[in-house]
Amino acid sequence: MFSGKGSKSQKAFTLIEVLIAMVIFSLVMSLSVMAYRFSLLQLGDSDDAGSLEELTIIKLVNNQVRTMKPFFVSYNNELKPFFIGTEKEIMFITEQPILINEPMAIAKLFIIDKTLKYCEFAYGSFSLENIPRSTVCEKSIHYTAREVSKFSYFGWKDNLELDNYYSQYLNINVKPKPNWYSNFNGETRKVMPLFIKVILQDQSNIMLKIPQTTSFQQGVTSGFQG
Repeated sequence: MFSGKGSKSQKAFTLIEVLIAMVIFSLVMSLSVMAYRFSLLQLGDSDDAGSLEELTIIKLVNNQVRTMKPFFVSYNNELKPFFIGTEKEIMFITEQPILINEPMAIAKLFIIDKTLKYCEFAYGSFSLENIPRSTVCEKSIHYTAREVSKFSYFGWKDNLELDNYYSQYLNINVKPKPNWYSNFNGETRKVMPLFIKVILQDQSNIMLKIPQTTSFQQGVTSGFQG
């Protein structure tokens, strides 16, 4: 018959046993973490380094485009922004070169064998009015490991169209809007593009926005979305 008292005495862990267990557990965890870190370093060490380098280059080149400022060149005694954009090549002026030790440079983004590269020439090396298009870069960097198809440009047809957009004499329904173009030349259009689209082989895109540096370029986001 049950009398209300335990038939067996209950035994608890001593403090020393608890401390020993904690030490053993800490050692096991430390060894596990060290083994995990070592496996990460050994697993695709070169791939990790390559990915980091690619991300760094993409950030640097993107910054070059997104901080682009219109550099005006005299064409037939008329000042026009220097920008050359085709389906396979982009050229503009940068005030912060990343490849050469110069205060200003001619930056070039170009596609060769489905690979997108970036290089720079010292400003003053060529006449901007008649810059050679087939100039070979002494040093270039890969923008991305992904295969690139072509460039596309979003902007105004010319400066007259831009002026008409902000004109008070045109009805809102007939005002022009910027569009996509396969080529964009600052000499003929007299304006800079608003966006550059890098079209990849896998049908995805990289969109680069050029700063809106004039009062006329305000509000183009709505035009772009429309």
